[in-house]
Amino acid sequence: MTASTSTLNAAPSWPFRKDGNVYSLMVKGSVETNNGDTQGQLAAQGVGIARVCAETVNQKIKSGHLVPLLEAFNPGDGEEIYAVFVGGAHIPARVRCFVDYLLERFQGAACIHPARAIESTPTNGCLEAGS
Repeated sequence: MTASTSTLNAAPSWPFRKDGNVYSLMVKGSVETNNGDTQGQLAAQGVGIARVCAETVNQKIKSGHLVPLLEAFNPGDGEEIYAVFVGGAHIPARVRCFVDYLLERFQGAACIHPARAIESTPTNGCLEAGS
């Protein structure tokens, strides 16, 4: 199975780190997908190996359905997530709450490296009626 979590790469290649250098290795398989959940499911079913964000497959690893491979060669790279919305003097509470949720949910995740957060104080009580 060839699995790529990024649509930014035109060719299916995986980065590997060896002796402090990062190398890109072309991979080829019978299945190709760019969805981390699908990759995790296919790998758990024995279709092949997948290179996915640890956050996507943590439960499958904890349950023993998947095991990490090639950890010694992991380059430690990450995918950035952007919350894009129309800015201005007032950010609607529902948008602010959603961005706060994303920051809390993915902060420190192995695959997430937030480039920058919105410069404002997080909203408390996001789940209150009327938000």
